[in-house]
Amino acid sequence: MGLNHLDAHGPAPDDSLLISPVIDGDHGDYALAWKNFKQDLQSNLDREFPAKKIQVKVNEGFKTTSHQLADLESGTTRQIFAVSCGNTATALLNPSRYHYQTSFVLAGPDNQPLLYRPIFIVTRQPRFSPLTDACSNLTQLAAVLDSHAGLQFGVGLPSSLSSYRIPMLVMTEGRHQWKTTTCNHQDELIENVISGECVAACVADDVLRVSGQWDRVREIDISGEGINPLLTNAFPAISFGWRSDLSPKLQNCISNTFENHPWLADSTFTNAYTKIKGNPVGGIVKIDSAARLWSDVIEIMKLPVNLLP
Repeated sequence: MGLNHLDAHGPAPDDSLLISPVIDGDHGDYALAWKNFKQDLQSNLDREFPAKKIQVKVNEGFKTTSHQLADLESGTTRQIFAVSCGNTATALLNPSRYHYQTSFVLAGPDNQPLLYRPIFIVTRQPRFSPLTDACSNLTQLAAVLDSHAGLQFGVGLPSSLSSYRIPMLVMTEGRHQWKTTTCNHQDELIENVISGECVAACVADDVLRVSGQWDRVREIDISGEGINPLLTNAFPAISFGWRSDLSPKLQNCISNTFENHPWLADSTFTNAYTKIKGNPVGGIVKIDSAARLWSDVIEIMKLPVNLLP
């Protein structure tokens, strides 16, 4: 688990709170969408903590949630919010390390959590067609990669659930055998598959949908004999959280502000999410347990991924 740097620094100070509106590195700038919430939170803090004069600020510097979590882990920042997807599971597995608490998730118009699922895609490049056209499942795709040493398989960063852990676990049971191209963002993976630089990759379906590139790649079925059902499920698309080493009264103020803030009245927020992820927002759902919505993700993150040299 590593050193808990936050313990060395003690509880987070209460005099300045940073809100960082980033979504998992894909089209990640959410600063405008948080202005109304920032004002609401500031008003509540002024009322409940008049002597402390706590200031709420929006930090626009983060580009990925990996960056956010690294800052939280360092214990040197007053950053309190992270907005993320797969990396949230990393934080949930190391609560003492990250002092991060998931409390709310976005919901669709039916008041159900917005979900995404990982999908495997292969190129439609003519020069690869004889190889990939015959692949209808992941076992066949893995065999193609094993048999053609020059083919590149696109992967994301090791912290990515969709573009790294799931393809490694599903296709190689944790044993990596092929030449890979590593990309920082799933949009880059999609473009590399389309261009033929990679013959295949695994990405989140909502990222592919928003990219507008559905018709330029072919999807490979992730299900099949011997595939762990955990790896085929849909997962919550986004979550909100904050450091759990803040004072209980301050955490309660943040939680109440989240729960009672008129999110649907904030067209900037709802339009931003709809534009980025392609899903209409129906509201915010407060969850009673991280495990209730994230149980499958947490189990996947616990699975060992042993990469061969």
